[in-house]
Formats: sequence, structure tokens, C-alpha cells
Amino acid sequence: MLCLFVVLFEWAQRTRQYALDLDKLPIMVRWMIYYAAILSIVVYGSVGENEFIYFQF
Repeated sequence: MLCLFVVLFEWAQRTRQYALDLDKLPIMVRWMIYYAAILSIVVYGSVGENEFIYFQF
């Protein structure tokens, strides 16, 4: 779901030099995107005590 959002966002800004250029967006929209990104990291991030992946090597 989040990947689809990023792809659609990049496609909507395809005419710009950088696809994720947020400087031209209104400040409220920009901060909503920042907060949504932080919230998605917190919600979908790894929680719990998982063993570090490289300990198995």
C-alpha cells in the first residue's frame, strides 16, 4: 500500500527534475507528507526483540 503511494506520488511529479522534490508544494502539504512518513515508520517498523540478521553468519 505504501509502495503504491510512493509510485503514484513520483508519477504525479514526473515533469520535475527530481521525482520527490517537495519544495514547490504548499508548506501544509509538505508537513503532512513528513508526518505521514514518520507515522508509517513508527506503525510498520519492526518492534520486539529480533536477533540481528548478521549474527547467523
